[in-house]
Amino acid sequence: MSTRLRWSLFLLLLAVLLPAIHLYWRARVGIDTSLTFRILWSAAFLVFGIALLGTLARWRPEGNVNGWRAAALFAGAVLAAAEVWAVSKGAARAFSLEVWMASLFGLAVALILPRWLPEPWLRYWLGLERRGQEDRPTPG
Repeated sequence: MSTRLRWSLFLLLLAVLLPAIHLYWRARVGIDTSLTFRILWSAAFLVFGIALLGTLARWRPEGNVNGWRAAALFAGAVLAAAEVWAVSKGAARAFSLEVWMASLFGLAVALILPRWLPEPWLRYWLGLERRGQEDRPTPG
């Protein structure tokens, strides 16, 4: 199985699990705007953002890190908004801006990580080992 397919399947798994976890939390606890949930939700979207950026880098190897970040931020924000809207549909509050902002915070941290990570980790995460030396993007 190629790494492109593995990253895509992991991203798809997260995209299915996140709404299920959100629904479970809402049914079990009842409140999804508590500080505990927002911290956990940011961490979940941090993992989702890591998978999204890694998947985009593998599907568009001719791009660069800045382009992948912009695409991941846009796609992640739209998917997070759709998830929050779908889970809160039919509830007393139609759309929880706090939950959406918590997910955006997790995405933002994931998209800033390439600036801080050491080169070997970055090369694995973004699939840079498959590219030639001359067309390798800079992490910053």
